Amino acid sequence: MKKETTSTTAVVLTRDDISNITAEHTQILDATDLSAISREDLESLLREYIAQTFEMEETLLSLEARLCVAKVKLDGRKDQVLKILQSEGHITVEALAKRVGINGRNISSQLTYLRKDGYAIATDSLGRKFLEAPVKTILRKSA
Repeated sequence: MKKETTSTTAVVLTRDDISNITAEHTQILDATDLSAISREDLESLLREYIAQTFEMEETLLSLEARLCVAKVKLDGRKDQVLKILQSEGHITVEALAKRVGINGRNISSQLTYLRKDGYAIATDSLGRKFLEAPVKTILRKSA
């Protein structure tokens, strides 16, 4: 028996695409003799246009949100780890890995990158990672 497969193609709309579609709708409405359209038909066309506009806006917002998530996953792991360390204080590598969505080895790499960037990351007696206060901050507090 032959197995049927279906393929899907993702369509990505940019803001310019949506502007062009909206401009096309406007041109169609401008070219239409509105006096020949009943009030009910005109209201129906307007509701359809508004629904399509909202649908396009929702699609665009969804795509922008997915892009932001992808960007954080690809480019912002180090920043995510730093923010978690700043907000949580002491945290295990395993907990960090779970929060960021990567394995412990990759977390260790991100911690190494942060150290190379000048962050003082220490380990407490329970094996949890934390940010040590910068020397300048310690000196200011004791003065």
